[in-house]
Amino acid sequence: MSPTGDWLATTHRGELGVFLWANKLLHQRAFLKPIDRDAVAVPRLRLLTAAPEKPDIEDIGTIDIGDEPEYKSPDQISAELITLSDQPTSRWLNLLHLDVVKRRNKPKTPFTVPKSAPFFLPTIPSLELEFDLEKDKDGDDTTKMLIPEDLTTLTAFGKKLSACQTEENYVKCIEKLKTLSPAAIEAEVVSMAPDAGGTVEVMKQFLLLIDAMLKSNKDFELAQSYLSLFLKTHAPFISQNRDLRNVLETVEATAAVSWTRLQNLLLYNICVVKALKDM
Repeated sequence: MSPTGDWLATTHRGELGVFLWANKLLHQRAFLKPIDRDAVAVPRLRLLTAAPEKPDIEDIGTIDIGDEPEYKSPDQISAELITLSDQPTSRWLNLLHLDVVKRRNKPKTPFTVPKSAPFFLPTIPSLELEFDLEKDKDGDDTTKMLIPEDLTTLTAFGKKLSACQTEENYVKCIEKLKTLSPAAIEAEVVSMAPDAGGTVEVMKQFLLLIDAMLKSNKDFELAQSYLSLFLKTHAPFISQNRDLRNVLETVEATAAVSWTRLQNLLLYNICVVKALKDM
């Protein structure tokens, strides 16, 4: 009720919105007249139905009630609504501040390297202790170092991400990211750079994965957190690569649409609540 008592705001079960009630006597003239008893409509009552036969008390133990199915909330109520993930905040909130967390958790006492374990030289079976120094000379001198032609060292997630071609493949990669710890997610993002064993194609695929998350309106906070970590890690390299910049512009346009719709709805709700509060 408003402070002056001229407005009343109510909510009702099963109804959407807030109902406002006003007393007409405070705003205009109202002529009161008695209610005609004959004009009052008789409420329509539902006719009684025949009650089903009750089972005998002796047969109650044999009645099969059945298993009542448990209600399971859908993953997304509507494709037009932004849906958050069910991940705890510890999995995504501190992705941008992992360096700060590591500094805080760093032990105060310096880590001491244990002394190297003693090594054992081959010996000759005899009564006296003699080392077998001829054993190393009999080695094969034809050993060669094999250098692979492909110097990329993609992780299992990176290989799966590079092979994504459909929306279903991206969903599997997203589910894989949800199972990783924040440190593991950071390691995966860092390893996508070419100088860390990754490729430009994997980086493009990761941006396309973020774009798919934003378009589906699912896992909204995860998409924002992953994108922020990716930009923080690879911003200098992205600025020098035209292909990555083009893909990033597409992701930026998709994110802008989501944020604009969310911002408009938030501002509208704030205005409605403020208006109701000032009444």
